[in-house]
Amino acid sequence: MRHAKWTILSLVCALSVAHAAPKDVRVSLPEQVDLAGLVVLTSSTLELPIEFDPALLKGQGASGSAVILRGVIDLSPDELLDLTNQVLAARQLTLVRTPGARVLSVVRLADAAGASGVQLTEGARTGPGFTQQIVRCRARPAKELAEAVKPFLTKNVGSASAVGDSGLLLISDLSSRVEEVRKLLETLDVPREDIAPVVVEAKNIPPAALAAAVNQLATKRDSISGDKLKGELVTAPDGRSLLLIAPADTREAWLRLIHALDQREQVVTRDYTPKVFSAKEVASLIEQTVRERGQPGTPGTGSPSASAGGEERFRIVTDDLTGTLIVTATPTQHEQIVALMERLDATPQSAARPVRAFPIRNRPVNEVLETLQHLISGGALDPAASLDSSGAIPPAFREAGAQRTSRTDDPSQGSVIPSVVPPPPVQSPTTQPSRPAAPRSSRTGGELAGLSLTADKGTNTLIAIAEPRLLAQLELLIRQLDVRQPQVMLEVYLVSLSEQDSLNLGIELEKLGTVDNALYQLSSLFGLTSGTPGNRTPTASQGFTGAVLNPGDFAAVIKALETISNGSTKSLPRVLVNNNQEASFDSVLQQPYTISNTTSGAGTTTSFGGTQDAGTSIKVTPQIAEADQLVLQYSLSLSSFVGAPPATGLPPPRQQNNVTSNATIPDGHTVVVGGIELLTDGRNVSQVPFVGDVPIVGELFKTRDNSNSRQRFFVFIRAAVLRDQQLNDLKFLTDASIRANGLKSLGIGDGFPTMTPRIIR
Repeated sequence: MRHAKWTILSLVCALSVAHAAPKDVRVSLPEQVDLAGLVVLTSSTLELPIEFDPALLKGQGASGSAVILRGVIDLSPDELLDLTNQVLAARQLTLVRTPGARVLSVVRLADAAGASGVQLTEGARTGPGFTQQIVRCRARPAKELAEAVKPFLTKNVGSASAVGDSGLLLISDLSSRVEEVRKLLETLDVPREDIAPVVVEAKNIPPAALAAAVNQLATKRDSISGDKLKGELVTAPDGRSLLLIAPADTREAWLRLIHALDQREQVVTRDYTPKVFSAKEVASLIEQTVRERGQPGTPGTGSPSASAGGEERFRIVTDDLTGTLIVTATPTQHEQIVALMERLDATPQSAARPVRAFPIRNRPVNEVLETLQHLISGGALDPAASLDSSGAIPPAFREAGAQRTSRTDDPSQGSVIPSVVPPPPVQSPTTQPSRPAAPRSSRTGGELAGLSLTADKGTNTLIAIAEPRLLAQLELLIRQLDVRQPQVMLEVYLVSLSEQDSLNLGIELEKLGTVDNALYQLSSLFGLTSGTPGNRTPTASQGFTGAVLNPGDFAAVIKALETISNGSTKSLPRVLVNNNQEASFDSVLQQPYTISNTTSGAGTTTSFGGTQDAGTSIKVTPQIAEADQLVLQYSLSLSSFVGAPPATGLPPPRQQNNVTSNATIPDGHTVVVGGIELLTDGRNVSQVPFVGDVPIVGELFKTRDNSNSRQRFFVFIRAAVLRDQQLNDLKFLTDASIRANGLKSLGIGDGFPTMTPRIIR
């Protein structure tokens, strides 16, 4: 009783101090206080109206309404409110604010949710101990956030739920817990990370196998570390890459796993020699089965593939002459190739002798057949080339050694006459098929055992019956032999030029007289006059003639003649010829002449003496060398008549120029390949001795004959190589020549249809 009185007295003193002191004065509480008195003290200190049922407060706890406080001194008003809410909550009571009321009420904690109103904003610290607040969700769904904060609410008291689809979250709990939950929501309610699929290229391993290996490794990692690696790795729809679906914080870990497993397998180069089928057919089968099994690529090219698995390193080189395949692949792929080769080589050779027809398109079939027979006799085809010295079959493959390659073009393949070939038997993987050693091939007179060649002249086709390997080697030889040779258009320009210049100048003097009845004659004669002394007349001839005649006394004759002649002969033949073929061109004029025969009793008879030929003659053989240069073997002749027959029965004089040589000329250029130049210079002086040497005066006693001649002959050649398969270059040259020479007016055309525009309305 004494202790209770002291407690009430202490509370009265504390209340009086609280009313008398400012609000910032701190409150000291005794070690034991009544619960109702604590509520009254809190209401008076904070000037906060609180209504409660005294009976409700007296029946709480094992010791009734007494509250034992130890070490609680100097509390601020807010700390006093927190203490009161804490003490009430410990006794399953709380302060609530009913809707629309200013007074706080003390209610049971289980009834607080129904009695409390809803706040749209965060409540003040002087508010009730239990509150219901509305929180707007910014980035995450309200239902997701409600499930996330439920573990942090007071058990059997607090709750969190979404308010419909409005994006609002209703939180009900003690004010201290609600404040903590709101802080937690600031951390949780953030935008979700956008997890976009990342395309990862599988470089060395097939995508499906790589995805399975990485997922298996990730599972092992999770079981050991106990921390699940978020994300998933799947094969892309194109089958050539992977899709990684993972958050940013685990994406790097996934990429490290992919890189650790996606490593290249070492490649090995080996040689394979098919025993029954051709190397080309086996190479195609390897492309379709081994290379494309899980690793799609571009067959036969050896170029880098866009797919995974290191396809750029897979290569097949076919040596058709030896029937060998040089394969660069991984050991796993080599194992598949070995199994395939064993199955193919188990096929009996007698069942693989198809018939194939090779149309020969550019040469006579007999000529090709003759060439092939020479090659066969020389060892170009040999079905036993892959056998060792003992005649035994070597292993299915050997390590790559020296590689023989040959340059081939791409003409169309020959047509195949189908033959019945039984399918190869299926062998057990552990069983090695055995065959007797194949006999060595024998040749007699260009024939090869196991090979039959027949030429069909009507269709210009070569028909062959042999094993596939021999047919493949034969096909390669025919490709090299049956090619259309390019053509050469040759234009030869032959020019013959002649120049002559002659000057004849002479003076004749004659004087007749008597001295002491003695007759004398002084003269300088050079054949310019005729007649007797004292009675001379000028000789009729070309040129200038001047004479002063005083018969019987004095005569002077001056004769002057200058002759200038220029002549030219041009020839421009053009000829089209195949490569390595001889072309001949002749344009000749035949000049007939007669001969006279005199016989006793019959007189003189005239008969045909023959013909003399003059003109242009060309023989040329072109050979196309490297870079379209041409090696020419040519013989050129240009002849022409240069005057009248010197006498009856003799042919006219003829001048002939010949050039014969071997030369290399560029394609499409005009070059001079030969020529000759002849110079003739003549000086002839006739004079009276001694007197003719006297300067000036001596010119009256002499005659001059000066002559100059110059003859030139040149050969120009222009060659154009025509390689177009459709002969369009030849058509163009023909059309240009027709237009340049005006041959269209004569009805000569190039054969091309005339294209005229048509107006469509």
